[in-house]
Amino acid sequence: MNAVEGQTNRAAPEEPEGEVCYRDVCPKCPSTDAHYRCWEERDEQYMYLHWRVFCRDCGHMNSGLHTTERDDVKSHPMRKGQVS
Repeated sequence: MNAVEGQTNRAAPEEPEGEVCYRDVCPKCPSTDAHYRCWEERDEQYMYLHWRVFCRDCGHMNSGLHTTERDDVKSHPMRKGQVS
């Protein structure tokens, strides 16, 4: 055990770059103090919007992922078959 009881040497998880945090209405109860986090990740073809919600009042937790094709990929000439 470390010098401080219960302390570990593990680093805190890094928050995703560009993360947005805000408070809003909980989807399960009338609390207006639900904590929301969302962030984006991208690859060559898609954009991924991750989100998480946690309500301290009722304990509701949920998360999800919304995937969309990137606009710059949709409009690329190779994508539309315009280049032979």
